[in-house]
Amino acid sequence: GIWAFAWVLTSGLVALAAARLTLGQWLQVRTLAWLVLLLGAIVSAAQLAVLSDWAMGRFGDSYLEYTFPTSLFFVVVGASAVAAFGIQVAQSWARWSPLVGLIVSAVIGVSIIGSNLPGLANGLAADSGPLAAATAAGVAYIVIVVFASLARLRDS
Repeated sequence: GIWAFAWVLTSGLVALAAARLTLGQWLQVRTLAWLVLLLGAIVSAAQLAVLSDWAMGRFGDSYLEYTFPTSLFFVVVGASAVAAFGIQVAQSWARWSPLVGLIVSAVIGVSIIGSNLPGLANGLAADSGPLAAATAAGVAYIVIVVFASLARLRDS
């Protein structure tokens, strides 16, 4: 999961550097924006680590074919973090681009979670508790950053 953490933080920093190159100045980054990015990195990394552990325990391996599409959920959380970070730091005229990314991420996240619902028909297996908790944290994170981003858009 550490590389997922690094990927999210690096992506946020690259977005800032791209803005610097494009605008000729560094964007002002509020504390909330850094928190959005950091928490997203943590939740994304946790999702990947817990899913990998669960797959190793259940299947003896963590191949994508065993956990697809859930194995992509950490990417959705990470992409949501970077997009929400972009909305928090971008100038008002440039917020539409990260907003599109956040909406696409949320839609993909809903479809991934929806694909897992039939598996819950027989209940949650005892070994799936940590995975369910990590997934719930990912869903909660996405919902929170969507609302925080909408509030930021409304304030501009």
